[in-house]
Amino acid sequence: MLKQINLPCDNCLGYEVIGKISGADYENIMIPEIKRKLKNYSKIGLLYHIGDDFEKYEAKAIFDDTKLGFEHIRSFERIAVVTNFKWIINSIHIFGIIFPGKVKIFKNDELDTAKEWTSQTPILKQWLNASIDEEKWIMYFKPLGKITPEDFEYLRKLMSSYLERNKDLKGLVIDTSEFTGYESFNSFIKHFKFVKEHQKYIGKLAILTDSNLILIAEKLGSLFIHAEVKKFKLANKDKAFEWITK
Repeated sequence: MLKQINLPCDNCLGYEVIGKISGADYENIMIPEIKRKLKNYSKIGLLYHIGDDFEKYEAKAIFDDTKLGFEHIRSFERIAVVTNFKWIINSIHIFGIIFPGKVKIFKNDELDTAKEWTSQTPILKQWLNASIDEEKWIMYFKPLGKITPEDFEYLRKLMSSYLERNKDLKGLVIDTSEFTGYESFNSFIKHFKFVKEHQKYIGKLAILTDSNLILIAEKLGSLFIHAEVKKFKLANKDKAFEWITK
């Protein structure tokens, strides 16, 4: 059977394998949940814990597992496999060669670490691309179209999850290449609420844009947040990250 593992990220799923795994476990539990997640997110994270209580896969389960992997091979941004079984570890190494996302293997006593790693899966929903590089302490935010109030709720959850485990951010990179404005006045209000709540955790703000109109946002931003604000051309994304890390 499959037992769900709760993870602190909306675009992640976690499961613990107990005893025998049947095709029904995939068809009634995992596959419907994955499809529900993919209605809201273009990429998701998956944690799969195969502990000592695991006995075997039934033939239908093996078929469904393989089918699921190939059907949604580009939908998983991160897959964490937690197990001590060597034959499973060897199989994952082979699968990882063709998998376009990130696959990482953890031992059973590293389950908490696996949960943290999976929870760092970037939020990639229809109108939002957001992620945090926890090694460089930099947040990247790219609105895809118009910003909605829900986008800032996702950013708030992403930030809160990060701050529970880490120090303040060195900086925030905002990519405006596909930004087309605010969906509503409420979106604008949510923006400034997010800034007010989190500005003390951000050292620098880099704005990626080729539009001179963003110069206004750059000047306004310096009035509302304590962070150092700087504008970069869209082609200079790497320079923006370098500036923040200095």
